[in-house]
Amino acid sequence: MTNTKKKVLITISGGGFMWQSNSVLQNLRGNSEVSIIVPNDTLLVISKLQLAEQLGKENIYHVEPVTTITDKRLLTILKRLKQTFKQCREIISTVDPDYVVCIASSIAIPLFIAAKLKGKKTVFIESITRVHKPSLTGKILDRTRLCNRLYVQWPEVQNQYRRAIYKGTII
Repeated sequence: MTNTKKKVLITISGGGFMWQSNSVLQNLRGNSEVSIIVPNDTLLVISKLQLAEQLGKENIYHVEPVTTITDKRLLTILKRLKQTFKQCREIISTVDPDYVVCIASSIAIPLFIAAKLKGKKTVFIESITRVHKPSLTGKILDRTRLCNRLYVQWPEVQNQYRRAIYKGTII
């Protein structure tokens, strides 16, 4: 018997992104073989433990965050971007997903570059908090065509992207 479930690699980031990511994750469960990328962020320790209990530790991968609230220096971001890209490339090779999904996180940039180099389909979901103005991550992904699908959660922001799709909110 062949496994018809698609493999999905999804990012789970902190704060409000986690709430949105968990909503998507709940919809994927049972229909897909799910693996998760979690940034190495001390704010996520409790959530990492909860995810490990739900999915098993072998399905959770850790990467360095590209940006943080406390450090927005360009040199630091570029160093993290390089390091995170290397980690994402290894994870993509290990998991071999059919789809890579990211909700609002800057991790999408190195993750989607690594995914595209391996010929994987990518989906970016803009944050529900982006009602009137697109995020920098969303703009970069849209202009570079690093995502196959870019979903927005408000019709007001759809026309601010070249290829955004509005299908309602994910929550």
